[in-house]
Amino acid sequence: MVFRWIDRLFGGLFLWSAYVQLNDPDPLRWIAIYTVAALVCIVPAAKRGGAVSAWLVSSVATAWVFWLAPDAMQLNNLSDLTASMQADRPEIEAAREALGLAIVSIWTAGLGLRDQWDASKAADPEPAG
Repeated sequence: MVFRWIDRLFGGLFLWSAYVQLNDPDPLRWIAIYTVAALVCIVPAAKRGGAVSAWLVSSVATAWVFWLAPDAMQLNNLSDLTASMQADRPEIEAAREALGLAIVSIWTAGLGLRDQWDASKAADPEPAG
């Protein structure tokens, strides 16, 4: 029960993240990944294909993080991430994007593990013991 509320919270945060991408220079791909992550959090596992959908989102986000990593690693100071919301240096933008994707990846991977755990518990009836 608690996890449902946490999933809804993360779903709402991911939807908010999709919304704030509207002013981004390349909004469509960011809106897409955050919206799909929100749906994975909000839609029950039985209606979205179980753990596979969560792991698919996590895999895409993880691959995207690795694709951004060379640019993000050019960041010298972590304090630059929050100093100004103007991303005047490409490494700042890449690092911010990679962090957002890492959050998506970690949360959806955990959601997939939990979905798999729940499915395996439902499939294995308890012994009559």
